[in-house]
Amino acid sequence: MNILGLKNKNLGEHKIAVTSKTFSNNKCLVSELQKYFDDVKINKYNDELANDTLTEFLKDCDGMILGTEKLDEKVIRSLSYMKYISKYGAGLSNVDFEALRRHNIKILYKKGVNSDSVAELVLGFVLDLIRRMDESVQSYRKGKWGKLPGKELSEITLGIIGYGHIGKVVAKKFAALGVRKLLINDFLEFSRETFCEFVSHEYLLAESDVVTIHIDAENRNYNFIDDTFINNMKSGAYLINTSRGSVVDEEALIKALKIGKIGGAALDVYKDEPEINKKLANCPNLLTTCHIAGSSNRAINIMGKAAIEGLLRLFNSDSV
Repeated sequence: MNILGLKNKNLGEHKIAVTSKTFSNNKCLVSELQKYFDDVKINKYNDELANDTLTEFLKDCDGMILGTEKLDEKVIRSLSYMKYISKYGAGLSNVDFEALRRHNIKILYKKGVNSDSVAELVLGFVLDLIRRMDESVQSYRKGKWGKLPGKELSEITLGIIGYGHIGKVVAKKFAALGVRKLLINDFLEFSRETFCEFVSHEYLLAESDVVTIHIDAENRNYNFIDDTFINNMKSGAYLINTSRGSVVDEEALIKALKIGKIGGAALDVYKDEPEINKKLANCPNLLTTCHIAGSSNRAINIMGKAAIEGLLRLFNSDSV
């Protein structure tokens, strides 16, 4: 029996490409995929697959498990054999859905597969910032005793911008831990939850001690966090972004951190990752991680199995 609960059909004649390095480096996921497809091509490249290297990697495959690699019109146009794509992970901003439709390539994806993993990193960021843990660590490393006062969760107001799969999990985890107040900027969501308040964007920024961002990377959200956004934040508040790098105007954030307009920030995503923005890296009161929010062991396993299941559903649909 396969993971769909169907009799295992012979799918060995198909060639499957796995562009995601995280999936490719996970022996258990690769082994699971190979139970259903004899010919699996995994990503062993050191550099990111893009443009010509991505096209070459995919050229003779009719199925794909796609990671964060950019699938634009030019690449899609070159995929003469491709029929089905299953998305590994939650982000979709790297996919040109209209181009896929024009070239009759079907794609499946599952939302919310790494929500707990992302929410837990947000929790870690918040605790680090409000308890000033990194400041104390750096002080000790410099040979100075830094016994710094901080706040408890019961003292702060947390503002959540974006109340989708991840935002909801973030809210529930903080509510369970006794955060003083939870503000949500989403009037389209009619929640029955009693532990949060749905408020305007302006009110959330003015009242929140910590603002955490959970929005998509659509064009409307490019540089969503800009000078105006930051200037409207409560003085001394903290900003957290684990969504997409493009939603932050990094120059505006750098300026705000250097002049002390906000108390600090924590970033897991960046505009030009994996390149390092040295000006950003040298900012005071900034926590930085390398896009690890959705990469817990459990999340990798869940995302991988969801991607395999999506591919099986697509190929099995041929005979339904």
